[in-house]
Amino acid sequence: MDFMAQNYRPGYTYQDFAHQFTAEFYDPDKWVQIFKAAGAKYVVLTSKHHEGYTLWPSKTSWNWNAMDIGPKRDLAKAVRKEGLKFGAYHSWMEFFNPLFLVDQNSSFKSQEFIKAKTRPELEELINEYKPELIWSDGDWMANDTYWNSTDFLAWLYNESPVKDTVVVNDRWGKDTACKHGGYYTCTDRYDPGVLQPFKWENAMSLDRSSWGFRRDAQLDDYITTKELITQLVQTVSCGGNLLINIGPTADGRINLLFEERLRQFGSWLEMNGEAIYSSKPWKHQNDTITRDVWYTSKGKDVYSISLKWPLNNELQLGALDSKIVDKIELLGVSDPLTFKAKNNGTVVVFPVLTPDTNLQFAYVLKIKTKIMDPCHDFYDYVCGKFGTRADIPDDMISFGVLESSIGGWPLVPNTGFNDQTYDRFEALSLVIANFALSSIIEVGVQPDIRNNTKNILYLGSAPDLSLEWKRRRSRRNHTRLVVPIVPNMLDKSMESESMDELKLIHIRFNYDDNCIVTDVQYFRELPQILLKTPNRVIANFLGFSVVQALSDYTIEAFRELDFELQKSLTGITKPPEYWKLCVELVDGLMSFAISRKYIEHNFNLRTKRKVNGENTKGENTADNGGLRTAFKAYKMCNQYKEEPKRLPQVSQYTPDQLFFISYATLWCDNIRPEALESVFQTDEHSPPKARVNALCYCLEFGSSRQRKPNPAKESTTRSPLN
Repeated sequence: MDFMAQNYRPGYTYQDFAHQFTAEFYDPDKWVQIFKAAGAKYVVLTSKHHEGYTLWPSKTSWNWNAMDIGPKRDLAKAVRKEGLKFGAYHSWMEFFNPLFLVDQNSSFKSQEFIKAKTRPELEELINEYKPELIWSDGDWMANDTYWNSTDFLAWLYNESPVKDTVVVNDRWGKDTACKHGGYYTCTDRYDPGVLQPFKWENAMSLDRSSWGFRRDAQLDDYITTKELITQLVQTVSCGGNLLINIGPTADGRINLLFEERLRQFGSWLEMNGEAIYSSKPWKHQNDTITRDVWYTSKGKDVYSISLKWPLNNELQLGALDSKIVDKIELLGVSDPLTFKAKNNGTVVVFPVLTPDTNLQFAYVLKIKTKIMDPCHDFYDYVCGKFGTRADIPDDMISFGVLESSIGGWPLVPNTGFNDQTYDRFEALSLVIANFALSSIIEVGVQPDIRNNTKNILYLGSAPDLSLEWKRRRSRRNHTRLVVPIVPNMLDKSMESESMDELKLIHIRFNYDDNCIVTDVQYFRELPQILLKTPNRVIANFLGFSVVQALSDYTIEAFRELDFELQKSLTGITKPPEYWKLCVELVDGLMSFAISRKYIEHNFNLRTKRKVNGENTKGENTADNGGLRTAFKAYKMCNQYKEEPKRLPQVSQYTPDQLFFISYATLWCDNIRPEALESVFQTDEHSPPKARVNALCYCLEFGSSRQRKPNPAKESTTRSPLN
């Protein structure tokens, strides 16, 4: 205020400054050259700030735009050159607009400003200049309902000319920052310093105190090139982008000091950019021993970025296990560096350099590792050398975890069956748990008819083993069992062995629990039957049950054999049409999803909202949805957010990582090339490797590739099965 009083006439307004904005030296080509030299990949132009002045001749901002007053030219057209992505900053509010002040005085219950000014202005900006990024701001005074931002975003993503390419930030109302958006900016100069579970941007300014150009700024008011590179390294290591603000002069120039900072910044990126561009966060963001060391990764390569040259030319990296290191290079230096193990880390010996070296500001080590990034090939990461260690028997097309886990199958030679060590109860438990097969005991859950707000366990005898009957039934549709409830069925007549057998279903219950039983006599006699039956018979029965249950999902040649069996059993003369079989299987296994799709296509929106389901397409989508649901259920188990205990021998993994590793381990397999080719051509399921790698586990191993939260802080140095 004192400055205005001393230097300007009384009553001088903000609008009076517009005449001083001349931009006579504005050269957009020169600007773009500087931005390219700085290593920029996208440019965001302030199309309108909080005062309402637009840099283009907006129809909604008459006499308050760069064409009508000030430069007398359109300043928005020439920025998008040289392959740079073009973005537009736009402020929702306008401090001096009378319509905005009316809405503000009504506590934002009226929306005159939105209807007459901001919304049509935004659509005009997008239709005319087609920005690929909308940097929204000026939203903090009102909720998103006042700005009507959800309706605008619906138009942007569904009808606008940039609907297929546009990206937006998170400032769409005072309640949306760091919650909703294509990426998050959260606050100005947002720099969390730790890995975030979302894509984010650090929007900062070269001027420590201002987002514009200040004529009275001192040298110390500007951040140094070293500080700018430090900001970049910390931001990218934690999964963010860096947006650097510069304030041009009123005559259209970029201040020479700003240009120097940007060009030095770009020179560093020219040498070290591979550690920045298209990189992903590593399992550690900064080092566990040495300060000012940050990490990024790309495939099998890890980049260690030291913000200081190490004392005595030796850099100790506590986060890097030397056993996984193949080679280390210092970017900008031709010869590889020597390194040695120290405790669980690595010591890297830096070279002796001449004074005229171009290395400065920050020093990047490119570390070539012996292991694969879990996000690059999660199957190889988990299964490792399983394929080379698991020999395929001569009469088998493949040998996987299934054969080795159920204790062997006597009917098929060379599968490891040992009559002396075979554990029938463990094998039966595995078949029930992993395949939901009712080979000896049928287990299910259905609503309790006495209280439909609860479910009740039911137990049944083994169903008919006819393949035709098994094909027609849905293993998940248990409403066919209409039986009376038998309270306290575990009475004195079903003690000892019966209880031991029922433990196979891994459900804890006591004598006060109720369940439905379809055949009490069966459970009374089952223990003695199992004890009298040889291990070989039980093992063959379980192995055949697994094959029988999965027969509909196998390759065409196997289904043809199945048809020959059905032909002899039932007298059918031709196999069912394949599409009918597919519909039957999908309807049986995903009945809720099928119902959801039917309702979406045949009922109005109000009716649709009564249905809760997920649109699942194909077996890969089913894998994805099932795994996500299982992971959510697993996370809900730790409702008190207690730190889980690490398992011995695999303590280097977090529990979240072990969850995904255990899933991937199920699919470890060694399959003959000929059989694999047949799978590619005829099988409705992806090969095991594809089933594992089609799903994303990246955040659990310290990567930002996926948006889901809970990034793990540690990873591994070798395959769990190596």
